[in-house]
Amino acid sequence: MLSLSCQKAFVACYFLNLYQEEKLHKNL
Repeated sequence: MLSLSCQKAFVACYFLNLYQEEKLHKNL
């Protein structure tokens, strides 16, 4: 199992990717 800090980093990256995809789709 991942350590807590790794989980936080993973979740942060996941949401950052979602946010960037949203911006890309709105720009198209």
